[in-house]
Parts: sequence; structure tokens; C-alpha cells
Amino acid sequence: NKGRRATGYNNYLIAHFSKEGMDLNFGVWDPKQTRVIIAEHPVDIQVCQTIRKQVFVDEQDVTIEEEIDGLDARATHFLALVGNLPVGTARMRKKDRDTCKAERVAVIDSLRGTGVGRALMLAMEEQARGDGCGQMLLHSQTRVLDFYRKLGYQEFGDVFMDARIEHLAMKKDLGNS
Repeated sequence: NKGRRATGYNNYLIAHFSKEGMDLNFGVWDPKQTRVIIAEHPVDIQVCQTIRKQVFVDEQDVTIEEEIDGLDARATHFLALVGNLPVGTARMRKKDRDTCKAERVAVIDSLRGTGVGRALMLAMEEQARGDGCGQMLLHSQTRVLDFYRKLGYQEFGDVFMDARIEHLAMKKDLGNS
């Protein structure tokens, strides 16, 4: 059965960086093992911004001024890790006493669709509940609406442009009223 994969698993090329350089390993990774941490150290926040720059600036042609918008200091940053490798990020801001907003959800290209984005969203929702928020808002790019719908988000309002990309507002009741 050479070349067969266990159900629910995917093979990925993983790069490990050390003092000696880069070591490439081809192995098995279970997306359920994605770890999400709150990025508090300045280096972790820089890693989050690097992932955002890769996804939004390099891939989607958002300007750096639009992406690094001055709101990072007022946000809680989340960093998704596979092992010790950063693979995704998101930030959350409290809008008012009862409402938090998920923003800047970004996963590296090679791991999209593997559960990393879901893990980030669930971690933000858990933190929002802990912060006393009963509702989570977000502005979704229209091409990824189904991702958020599957997590229980409902769209409202009209399509609008942000950074030359169509977006739609969405919300979810977190059951913490």
C-alpha cells in the first residue's frame, strides 16, 4: 500500500528553520492538531503581520497601508501553529460591551481548506465569549462566504468594497448574552 494515506490525513512539505539552515520533511499532519495561541510577544505579532502581508499584500494586491492599518495595538492577535511552524493568523477587536469583531483571518496558501482557518475562528469565538461578547461580527470577502456560513455566520447588509475586494458583513450569536 505504498503511497496510501490514512483517512482524514494529508501529506505536506514542512520546512523547519534552525541555525544550520532549512530542513525539509515530507510527513503526515493531522489538521486537528493545529494549535492556536494568543500572540502577545512582539516577535509573534511580527510573524502574524508577515503572514498577513503574504496573503493580503502579495497574493491579493492589498496595499501595505490598507493592511497594516494602525489598529493592531488595540487587537488580540491569534497565531495558528503546526508543530512550531506559523501557518495562519487572525485578530479580534472588541467593538462594544457585547460585540467582538474578527479581522485579518489569513492562512498560508498551501494549508487553506485543511482546518487552520476553522481553528482560528473557534479560538477567537472562545476568547470573545471569555471577554463577555455575545456576538461576533466580521467582513468576509464574498469568495469565502461559504467558509463562514459553515461556522454559523449569517450575512447582512449589502456587498461593499474594501481594498478593491467585494465584502459582505456577517455575524454570529455566541450565546453569551
